[in-house]
Amino acid sequence: DFNETDPVVDTAVATDKSTVEVTFDEPISTPDATQVSFGGTPSVASVDITDTAVLTVNLGSDMSTTEPTTGNQTITVGAGSVLDLDGKSNTSKTVDPVGDGISPTMDSAAATAVDTVTVTFSEPISNDSVEVADFDVAGNTVTTADSAGTDDVELTLSADLATDATPDVTLVSSESVEDMSGNALDGEGVID
Repeated sequence: DFNETDPVVDTAVATDKSTVEVTFDEPISTPDATQVSFGGTPSVASVDITDTAVLTVNLGSDMSTTEPTTGNQTITVGAGSVLDLDGKSNTSKTVDPVGDGISPTMDSAAATAVDTVTVTFSEPISNDSVEVADFDVAGNTVTTADSAGTDDVELTLSADLATDATPDVTLVSSESVEDMSGNALDGEGVID
C-alpha cells in the first residue's frame, strides 16, 4: 500500500522553554537537523522523532520568551527535513508563531500595600481565569483578584497585613489559573 502524499506539518508547539514538538500528518523517519531552523533565540541543537508523527526540536538554550508572538518565535521545517515511511520527503513549512504549550508557574508573592498581595507568575495570566476562590492567604481573606493580563495577580485582602509581613499564598485550584494561551498552571502553587 504505497502512500502518494508528502508528509505535511500540522502543528508546532513549545512544550517547554527549550523544546518544540512539530506534529506531521503521518508517521515520519530520518530527521535532518540541518533543515530545521528556529526564528527566535536560540538556534536548533538537535532533532529527534519521539512519536511516530512527532519531530522534537531541541533548542540550544531557553527561548527568549514563553509567550510566542508573530515574528519572534517561528520554526521552519525545510524541504527534506523528514521522510515518511514510503520515502517521500516533506515540503518546506514555516509555523509563525510557534504555539504556546508552556504552562505558567507561580513564582513569588509579596505584600505591596497593607491590604494587597501581588502574586507574580512566569508569564501573563488571563484575567478571565482568575477568581477570588483560587487563592488563599494564610490568616486573611481574599476579597478581589485581578491580573489585567499581566504576570502579576493583585489580591486585595479583608484585613491589613503587618508592615513586615511575608504572606503565605496558596493557589487553591492550580488548574483554574491559565496563561493567555489557555495553559493551566503547572505544579503546586504555594509561596511561603
